[in-house]
Amino acid sequence: MALQGVAHAARAHDVASAYAAERVQGRGADGAPVTLDGHADVQRLLGQIDTAALGGRMIAHLAFVTMERGDNHDLVEFLTPVAKVYCTEAGMRGAELGTQVLGGYGYLAEYRLEQTYRDARIAAIYEGANGIHERMLATRLLKGAPADAFDAFVQTALGDHPVLTLWREARARLLALADPSPQAHDFLWLTAETLLLALWTRADAKADAHPQPQRIRSRAAAAQAHGAIRAQARAQMLAL
Repeated sequence: MALQGVAHAARAHDVASAYAAERVQGRGADGAPVTLDGHADVQRLLGQIDTAALGGRMIAHLAFVTMERGDNHDLVEFLTPVAKVYCTEAGMRGAELGTQVLGGYGYLAEYRLEQTYRDARIAAIYEGANGIHERMLATRLLKGAPADAFDAFVQTALGDHPVLTLWREARARLLALADPSPQAHDFLWLTAETLLLALWTRADAKADAHPQPQRIRSRAAAAQAHGAIRAQARAQMLAL
């Protein structure tokens, strides 16, 4: 299910970026006609789709590689609900933003983004609704070795980063609750932002190995800045 979400987000980016590169609409700052991808807001939307797709791919890749290696079952167990929720949500968000880029054409069968959105939507329900996975993370998986394995992985990538500190504090608060289920949604997304911060840090360090290093650096910078802000917001919600 996670990989389906990644595929939907990546496809939405491919369709939307190709369309935006060809569709002439409006004028640039110099008054000359421009294609859609010359507009700042369209660039923002395309960047968000690409970042979501790449982030989901990194999460899924980490889970699969760790599973195939077979030496850290606890980390795989902890990553599974995070991958399922984040990646399927990324697929839906990518299809939604892609439709925005295409405008009215996004509703036409010719471009298939309307089909992508319908196909992506079911992934959040299949194999356990996303809310069930959020609850599992905040209850059973938080109590012992799986959460410890996640903590160790993130620390290896980030050291004692302030976001990891926020995650540790939130974990301690949830463990002290008789029923942490009401906080499950915010905690999973705090966990996802913490994980993505670690993964984008690693990706940024290895950007030269990618065919498009500047693309990776640009997405990493935006993801790290926005991710830290979103993590703080989630942590604040959990502290209420």
